[in-house]
Amino acid sequence: MAIVADKLRLQAVLAHHLHPPDSFHLYDEAARWLFSGDIGASILPEDMSNLFVMDVDRHIRYGRTFIAASWSSPEAKRLWRERADAMEIDMPWPNTARFIKMHWIVLSIGF
Repeated sequence: MAIVADKLRLQAVLAHHLHPPDSFHLYDEAARWLFSGDIGASILPEDMSNLFVMDVDRHIRYGRTFIAASWSSPEAKRLWRERADAMEIDMPWPNTARFIKMHWIVLSIGF
């Protein structure tokens, strides 16, 4: 579903099915940004307070429990990955996580 406001055009993209059924991510086609909710999230210690993920292995290690709970369904992972693959994403913008490169998100979720 497209959301248009003046020159801004966003796509509402169904989130993975492990959130409430009315959850969406927003994709900005021009900027190639995905406002990705909590995808790629990790509960991090204070010494990892950078805005961008600098150590993906450590980030994934701290996120294992959260990731396992959020992505417990292989089918949900597959469906979300198909939707994400259809978009040209340069940067995901998570609301509850540090900024992380898209290919690292794929690693953290275990695709």
